[in-house]
This record gives sequence, structure tokens and C-alpha cells, in this order.
Amino acid sequence: MESFKHLTIAILDNNPLFAEMLKKSILSGIEIKASIMPYLTPDDFFKEVEANRIQPDVVVLDYLLNVQCDEEAPCKQNIEHIRRVVPEAALIVISDEKDMHEAAKTLQLGAHEFVLKDKFVFSHVTSTIQGVLNPSKS
Repeated sequence: MESFKHLTIAILDNNPLFAEMLKKSILSGIEIKASIMPYLTPDDFFKEVEANRIQPDVVVLDYLLNVQCDEEAPCKQNIEHIRRVVPEAALIVISDEKDMHEAAKTLQLGAHEFVLKDKFVFSHVTSTIQGVLNPSKS
């Protein structure tokens, strides 16, 4: 990825408290200025992208955000749509889902990283973003 002077990050999670905590963790853990926008629904995010109001460098997506997704791959449609509208963005999928088969599927669909929502989720997401900023150090 390119060298960043300012980073734009979108967080797609239907839990506003979690999204705010993640935002604060990222801002305190990266060494670059960043704009972080939370979105409660994928539709809100896609409308902003399609209207050219946001062009994120990183998208953090909750695995089970869209209940309309099929059961075989709960976030398949979201990942595919994100890959179409912001193909250059690093995509980090976060989930309570511990099934590594599902994690592998998200990576095959184009996710950059799959991060388990556990007590280390904030530091793992932040370090993944740091890796996007400094790929030679990751």
C-alpha cells in the first residue's frame, strides 16, 4: 500500500459503544492522523462511498453485521460489495465466530485479516492497521 499522511477508516458495526471503543483504541495506537467513521449498517456505509463522501483506506467489518446475509457465509455479500466499491482498502473482519473455516472463507473473499472479538480485539485491530501502514514491519 501507499505511504499515508492521513488515514481514513470506516468501522461497520451495529454496536455503537463497541465502535467508539475501537475508534479510541485505534487513534491511541497508530502513529498517524486518522479520520474514523462508524457505520451501524452496511447500507449507510455504501451510500457514503457511492456518493463519494468517504474513500476509506481501511474498513473494519463486523462479521455478522447484516442479518440478510446467507447462512453459509454470513458476511459474504458485504465483503464482495466492499471489494467492488473500495477495492484498494484493507479489509479487517472482526467476529465472535471461532470457526476457522469461516475465517478462511472471509480471507478467500478478500479480507486482509480476520480478528476474533475477544479481550485482545482492540490491540489486534490496531496492530493490523499498523501493519497496513508499515507493511515491511509486519
